[in-house]
Amino acid sequence: MTANVQKPREFTGRHMLVIILAFFG
Repeated sequence: MTANVQKPREFTGRHMLVIILAFFG
């Protein structure tokens, strides 16, 4: 979880979008 915080927010946001899209799909 600490690594996620260090990573850029854009990367996390993109990953979340992919997960949401997959869930809805």
